Amino acid sequence: MAELWSNLGQLAWLLLSLLQNLGTLFMTLGLLLFGIAFALWAIDWRKLAPTLHEGAAIPFALLILAIGGVWGAFSQSELIWMGIKVPNYAWQTMATIIGAGLFLLCGWLQLRYGWFPQTIELTPPQSHGHHHHDDHHHDGHGHGHDEGHHGGHSHDHQTSH
Repeated sequence: MAELWSNLGQLAWLLLSLLQNLGTLFMTLGLLLFGIAFALWAIDWRKLAPTLHEGAAIPFALLILAIGGVWGAFSQSELIWMGIKVPNYAWQTMATIIGAGLFLLCGWLQLRYGWFPQTIELTPPQSHGHHHHDDHHHDGHGHGHDEGHHGGHSHDHQTSH
């Protein structure tokens, strides 16, 4: 009976380990899929691409290298890829460079196929100073509406009505 409990304990431990690994994989792939969707449908590459061409590509490249360095500092590990040991910092930096390339590929796809995001104005439309005659309260002005808007009174808006 003790062996059964030992086996059940090992099984529970393996299931927890499996769930942790699946959670890590899901978070990694979820973040990657979110990044791809964001680059494809949330960024307007018609505006960003000219900015990158005008010189913003250099800070973008430096940011990618900095992300790789920070990642390497926080997650110090070596990667064995196709039998080759890739040292810490090198694989994280290469992964961020590949991610940036994927990001730029998404921009190219958006421009190529016209998958542009809908423009959402965050500021209300500006008034051009037009006012309607119906908005004025002319009580006590001493003239009727049949005289016309400019008939007999000054348009000094500093005085109160």
